[in-house]
Formats: sequence, C-alpha cells, structure tokens
Amino acid sequence: MVPKVEPGVLSMLWAVLPQHVPGDVVLTPIASKLNNWCSVVCIIMAIAAHFCCDYHETRLAVIDEDPTMPLFLCFSATMAFYGLLLETSLGICIRVMGLQEGYEEDLALRRRLRLNRKMVMEFGVLTTMYTLMACDMQVVHKGWIAEYYGGHQIVYSFRYIEWVCFAPIVLSISGSLDHAPDGSPRNGLMPSSLLTGIYCIISWQALVVTNFYWSWALIIWAFVSFFVASYEQFYFALWVKDQGASGPVRAAMLTYLVVMLGIYGVVYLLPIQGWISATLENKFYCLGDVSFKIGTSVMLLATNDLAIGTEMRRRAEAAADDLQRLIRTASVPILGVDTAGHINQWNMKTEDLTGLSGAEAMGLPLVKMLGESSQAEAKAFVRSALAGDETGTLETSLYPKGVQELGVASANELRTNKAMLVLSAVPRKDKRGDIKGVSLVGCDLAEVAAYREAEQRKMTFMAVVSHELRSPLYGIIGLMNQLCDTEEQEGPLRSLKLVKSCANRLLDLVMNIMEMATM
Repeated sequence: MVPKVEPGVLSMLWAVLPQHVPGDVVLTPIASKLNNWCSVVCIIMAIAAHFCCDYHETRLAVIDEDPTMPLFLCFSATMAFYGLLLETSLGICIRVMGLQEGYEEDLALRRRLRLNRKMVMEFGVLTTMYTLMACDMQVVHKGWIAEYYGGHQIVYSFRYIEWVCFAPIVLSISGSLDHAPDGSPRNGLMPSSLLTGIYCIISWQALVVTNFYWSWALIIWAFVSFFVASYEQFYFALWVKDQGASGPVRAAMLTYLVVMLGIYGVVYLLPIQGWISATLENKFYCLGDVSFKIGTSVMLLATNDLAIGTEMRRRAEAAADDLQRLIRTASVPILGVDTAGHINQWNMKTEDLTGLSGAEAMGLPLVKMLGESSQAEAKAFVRSALAGDETGTLETSLYPKGVQELGVASANELRTNKAMLVLSAVPRKDKRGDIKGVSLVGCDLAEVAAYREAEQRKMTFMAVVSHELRSPLYGIIGLMNQLCDTEEQEGPLRSLKLVKSCANRLLDLVMNIMEMATM
C-alpha cells in the first residue's frame, strides 16, 4: 500500500510518482519506492542544471571525426528499420485480417498486442534517431568535462534522446507479465524502467554543462540511480527465471541488459580521461545498440510469442481433455471408427447398452456388431461420412454376440438383448484437417419404445375412462332427469335430485382427469 503522507510538496510528488500503479507487481517495495524517489531527484537536478549552467558549444561530428562513422550509424538505422518493418507489418495484418477484437478479448494475445505497440514506438524512435545522425542532421556537443581533463568527447544529443525513450520501453518489455484476472496489465519493472530513462537525461547534461561541480554531481547521481535500478532489475531476474519455460531466457536477457548498461557506463567515463577516442566510444554505442536494444527486444518478443504458443497449446489440450471426458460420460451412446471401420471410440453408455467394455471393443470391426440386415447400409453410411457428405441417420441394432466368433467374450458374459439405436455421423479430423475417422452419436430406441409404450398405456387408460365411466354417467344423469320430471312426491323427488347431483359431480371429476391427462 502507498503510505499516507502529510499534505504538502511531498504528497504532491508522491502523487506524481507513486510506488506502483494498479496491476504492477512489486517484489521489492523498498527498492521500488527508492527508484521513484531517485527519479524525482534526477528530475529536480536536471531542471536545476538546465537553469544554473551553460551548455558547451555544438559542432559537426560525423565526417570531420571519422569517415567510417556514417557506415556504423547507417548499419544501426537499417537494423532498427527492419525491426520497425516487422512489427508494423504484424500490426497491420492483425487489423486488416479482422483479428483486432480477438486479440483484445484474449489476455495472452492482448499482451502481445501491447508489446507490438511498444515495439513500433521503440523501433520508430531508434530508426529516426540513427537516420538523422547518419545524415548529420543533429545537434552534437563537445564534451566539456572531457576537455577539462584534457580528453576529447563527442556527445550525440540524439543518441541520448533515443536512450531516454528506448531504455524504459525495453526494460518494461522485460518486466511484462500476464494480465491480471480483471484484464489490467501487469509489470514488475516500472519504477526501475522509468528511472533508467530519467538518469540518461542527467548523464547527457553531465558531459555538456560547463561547470565542474555540477558535472560530477550529475555523474555521481546518475551512477547511484543506475545501481538502485539494477538492484530491482536483478531481483526481478532471479524471480522470473522460475516463471514458466520462457523464464530462464527472460532472466538471461534482463541480466544481459543490466550488464550492458553497466558497460555503457564504463565506456561513458573512459573518454573523459582520454583513455579511448571519441569515435571508438560512439562506434561501440552503434554496435551495442544493435545487440543491446534491437537484438534483446527481438529475443524478448520471440520468448513472448513462444510462451503464447505454449499457452494456446495448453488450452487446446485442456479443451480436448474436457471433450473426451464429456464423450466418455455422456448419457447417450457415442462410438467411433477409423477409416478402416474399426472401433476406436466407445463411451460408458455404449458399454451399458451392449455389455462390452471399451477395452474389448477397441479395434473390432463395427459391422460385426450390427444387425445383418443393416450391415451393407452401415458400410455405405460410414463411407459417406468419411467422404464428408451429409449422411442423415441410420436405424440399426448393436448386437455384441456378433463378435463372439472373434473370441472377445463368451455368450454368458454378453447380453442377449439387442441395443436398438438411431445413429448420426460426423467425420473426425486430425490437426492437418484430414478426415481420420467417424464419430457416431446414437439415440437409444429402447428408451423411445418405453416412452411410446407409456403413451400407449395412457391412451388406453383414457379410452377406458371415457367408455367405462363417462358413458354410464351420461345414462344415469339422463335417467335421473326423466324421473325428476315425472315424480310428484317431495320425498322421492329430493332423493332423485341428490343422485343426479352426485352423478354430475362424478362426471365433472372424470372430465377434469381426462383434460389433465391430455396436457
């Protein structure tokens, strides 16, 4: 939880840079908080240095320093453009093919879509910056602190702009995790990713401001920020290596990123004392960016795509297992045959109907278990299903004694009654879409016959009620009406009316029963 602070400047800063956003994974809360505060200090120092110090003079660099330098810059720009072309093509294909909605609905694919947007932005910035540097359309400063110590340094401002934009994206890709159940994105490296981009700002200022104390203050704080960010990044690498099959690769890539940042820091300091030339420093950055940023990003995307593929395979296998269990325990008979007509599917309901277990039925020819009169029709039925044609239904009987000659079971072990079924067929296909067999779903006619028998009994009962009860009641009521009309004495007349009333009530009861039975 974000701690409560008193209202004031600190609370305002905390609101600007919270410990973490909802959905982020904070493995090291103290280090994450320290990363955020280092970011605040970096921003304050950058603003203060900008207003308190002057910047050293600018100059041309590419041609004057080394004629081969444009080749290195063009190489980096070309590699970045290839990455941009790849990710842009992927994004366009997703939209043109109408897959956008599907990617948004699935959490694993939504993560890949977010990575695609990040990579388009990342490679776009990298391509633009290196193209401008290769064409010498840029602002290049002479390193003031290097001149102070007698060295020589060329500071490509566009390269630092690219680092400020690029480093947080690469590290956030390394820290990306599966979406939360509510669909919100999750990341484990947001504080250190932001800090890495921010300390690149003061690293650039440290080389070009014309003040000795400000230069070293900015350099020292940039390296302090690097070590603070590296702690969270190394800790995350140790954690992520145990997270799935792609974990070790992601951990190795993140470790490589952090180590490369440290090497960049060392190379950053060497020209100040004149230990390496300015052109050698910038050539190292050109080649390093290809592996550090482009290569690592491609590797991270590859591991993410492999992880998505593994997840899709796991889901498909889980769905297949669920379907097999559903078929196995279905309340209707389901059986299947291969292209040769041999049984390869036999669920529990079919076992109950036939008395033949699945293990005994596997591999037997289905036609041997069907009634002789329907065997030819059954063969044509299966052939039609294997050809992918509409088959309709087949009414037949499963008779286990038909396989007795094959030595499957003795007569005492098998049921003597036939299982009467109405079968419908659907072809089964393999992963390539080729038909590999037929699944047959049956309706047990014995149950239908029982239902029809019950209906017949009900109709017989209704006929009996109608004829044996209703007809005599009509006769009694008619006779009572006639007697009531001719009887003049009060006593017998009252008795006749009572009999007539009881007969009417009994007739109403019979009519109500018949009406309810027909509903």
